[in-house]
Amino acid sequence: VFGSLYLLSPSARAAVNSWVRTTFGSYIQYYSDDTTPPELEYDYFLPEEIDGYFLNFEKTVGSQFFSIYTNSQGQMLSFNYVRGSDNTSMFLMDIENHNYHSGAVGPYNADIYISDHTDHASIIVWHDPEDNVLFCISAFATKDELLAFAEKMEKTEKIPN
Repeated sequence: VFGSLYLLSPSARAAVNSWVRTTFGSYIQYYSDDTTPPELEYDYFLPEEIDGYFLNFEKTVGSQFFSIYTNSQGQMLSFNYVRGSDNTSMFLMDIENHNYHSGAVGPYNADIYISDHTDHASIIVWHDPEDNVLFCISAFATKDELLAFAEKMEKTEKIPN
């Protein structure tokens, strides 16, 4: 799971108002050039226990947040998000054997990548345009399970450092 997702910062681009999805061989890049900060920033999280998964690790680095959960079978679930700020991107790696589906998380469109192989995680990606935040959950799960995980995400006002 962890190896299939990397958050990186590419070179500067011109400003646009949404996240853009591009494909390069076996990986997909989501990026935003909109660097306009929202009026109020929020923190986002999944519950510490979610459908048999328990929180093991979480980390915030700049505009990026990631957390790792595990279940009793040793499977991992990762929850990640990145705020649209200077030159941020999210990369999905090695998804050429995934089937693409569209869906919705609340009012937001979602891209869902379901793995054909039991040793590769499936992924859901969605965007909140008001807060300019891109979210991603990666887990050994079905499309419906990924959507259910995403619907459990909570939002709280960001506490200043």
